[in-house]
Amino acid sequence: VKDRWDSVIETISLLVTDDQLRKKISKNARQHIIEKFSIESSLVEWIKLIGNLTQDAVSRTSLFTFPADIELPPMNDLLKEHVIESEPSIIQRMRLKLRLRARLKSIILILQGVLPKNDFDNFVSIPFSPNNLDRYFARKSILAALELSLTRLDGRLLDAGCGKMPYKNHILKKSSVQDYVGLDIETALIYDETIKPDYTWDGKTMPFINESFDSCIAIEVLEHCPEPEVFLKEVNRVLKPGSTFFFTVPFLWNLHEVPHDEYRYTPFSLKRHLMNSGFTNIEIKATGGWHAALAQMLGLWVRRSPLLGWKRKLLSILLKPIIFMLINKDKNFIVDFSESQMITSLYGMAKK
Repeated sequence: VKDRWDSVIETISLLVTDDQLRKKISKNARQHIIEKFSIESSLVEWIKLIGNLTQDAVSRTSLFTFPADIELPPMNDLLKEHVIESEPSIIQRMRLKLRLRARLKSIILILQGVLPKNDFDNFVSIPFSPNNLDRYFARKSILAALELSLTRLDGRLLDAGCGKMPYKNHILKKSSVQDYVGLDIETALIYDETIKPDYTWDGKTMPFINESFDSCIAIEVLEHCPEPEVFLKEVNRVLKPGSTFFFTVPFLWNLHEVPHDEYRYTPFSLKRHLMNSGFTNIEIKATGGWHAALAQMLGLWVRRSPLLGWKRKLLSILLKPIIFMLINKDKNFIVDFSESQMITSLYGMAKK
């Protein structure tokens, strides 16, 4: 800025001394950012770009095509002294082409959600990638709900319907739980051959004496119980007085583990079952409302409905930013259990 030094100093001095000018510039800048770079406008541009890239990738045999010539606007006279007139060598062009090809390939792999399997477990570390759109919001919601309950989980904890106990290490690390016990039904699906429950039960009587646990969790379990109050009464029996019971159940979800997918609970029926089983101080909340419900349905549709492979990949890439926008938009709304309200799933806590 050698040729404009005086004007720069004058402008900066004016900004320092004129409070109203700073406010006006700040207001104009904020308005400009809102108009040009809002989530909605950026989303439209990203969808266009990704759509063009995907369409081009399908129609071409190579990942990248270099134009024979590029028309650039006239150069500012002040910048001419910095221009190198010599042409790049053939080797330099080849290196540049290889770098650009590798970079574009990396971008496509990221958009397609091709990530090392060990980078996430999809329960505590949950990737927001095109191939995980069906599970992302549900898993993030469960984890967030669990986080809220950690301070109330302690002592000896029973994971009822534990599966492969995906939250065990997280709970032991971040709560006052000292002893983690996994229990599952004798006929449960095997999710991981290397992980077995500590105990199994016949669906009628849990193999524990009365009042032997300080807390209990049942994550996505109650929808699989043919007689939910049999399960809940057994949980109540093995809990000590004053203990906390944490639970989650799906509401907007496809049939799964058929034919052992029994129920989709409303908050009212779930509370009635808990009360009938001896629980008090029952708190039930929804993980999301209308916008989250649409996001979850889009994710389930694009990943689980019968689609051709290339259509699923393309639509997953296109829907990812829309799902992201809907999830963020849902955070601004408080979900109450009123007429016409949509919910995604339920979570809560109760006391014995």
